[in-house]
Amino acid sequence: MRDVKSLGLNREAYFSEEWFAKEQKNVFAQNWSFVGVENDVKNNGDYICTTVGNLPLFVIRDNQGQLRAFHNICRHRGTVMLRDSGNISSAIECGYHCWRYDLTGELRSIPQQAKQFSRVDKKELSLYPAAVNVFKSMIFIHPDPDNAPDFTQWIGEFGQHFGPYDLSELEQIHSVNYDMNANWKLFIENHIESYHLWYAHKNSILGLDHKSQVNHYYNGHWSFFQSTLVEGKMAEFEKYLPSKIIAPNETWFGSGDHMIYPNLGVVTGAKFVAMLKAVPTSSTTSQVQIRVFGKFMDEGEQDQGQYYEDAGSSEEFNVNQEDIDLCERVQKGMMSDLGGIGALAEDYEQSIKHFHDKYLTEMAE
Repeated sequence: MRDVKSLGLNREAYFSEEWFAKEQKNVFAQNWSFVGVENDVKNNGDYICTTVGNLPLFVIRDNQGQLRAFHNICRHRGTVMLRDSGNISSAIECGYHCWRYDLTGELRSIPQQAKQFSRVDKKELSLYPAAVNVFKSMIFIHPDPDNAPDFTQWIGEFGQHFGPYDLSELEQIHSVNYDMNANWKLFIENHIESYHLWYAHKNSILGLDHKSQVNHYYNGHWSFFQSTLVEGKMAEFEKYLPSKIIAPNETWFGSGDHMIYPNLGVVTGAKFVAMLKAVPTSSTTSQVQIRVFGKFMDEGEQDQGQYYEDAGSSEEFNVNQEDIDLCERVQKGMMSDLGGIGALAEDYEQSIKHFHDKYLTEMAE
């Protein structure tokens, strides 16, 4: 077998258990991670759980309305306490031995403490804190509050490119999770390169002017915007979204695509804001978690939007499934000794090089 030199990451980065274990510590645990939106935790006692690297964490709104973040492990025996999302009125209770913490993380109750834990000082066994920040109603968490990078510097120029969208005013209009037989990085690479838009999505995202695209790279993140082919007419696929127009004017009728490093895709359009999070589940599998936000139309309200239409239009909005299929096919190719990147488009795939450079810098630390 001939020796193959890839222009990108070594192909082992997409299936090696060693790479997978190292990136949990060097990439995910060192960066801020998206966990949800403010409306997920709008009431006191609301919480959402997540895992960053190998670290179980949760965000909760305490009884004073303040957002807090903690490691989701009991200080007694290390049991994960909370699951998924929900509301707890007064105390975080471990289901193993019923140790109880208040919503500020302080240990308040130990069953049989007088006889079994007489030397324990509850003040020394509060929950381990994590760091939390909110940006445009998006909640980000970091497992190490003492060493987390400054959030304002870390998020960089994203706010300038995201556009005039206020997630606090939007509703979730759709959500779906895809179990993908591919490494998480392949989904991110697919999301940030625009070369495939002409071909793989030729029938599913009609109405966008791919040649108008403008790319921005900053601090490992990426932003991209392309306008519509016909001024005032939205991309064809948006007609399938059960939402009012949320863009304030036609300037934003195109497609804004963003990547918040390392694994969050953000897409905006005339009627929606979508979050696409590629969560690694093994070295060769991922779960792509998609949430779409907009504003439901009122009962009896008619869609007043004008859409680009073409005889080649698809009958449904299937771009996400198309992307999943592409990633799984690339994963199979990476398993070959001949797999890897042979060439990158000079403009439309340079975002992959930027992503790889950032990733490799962190993996080398």
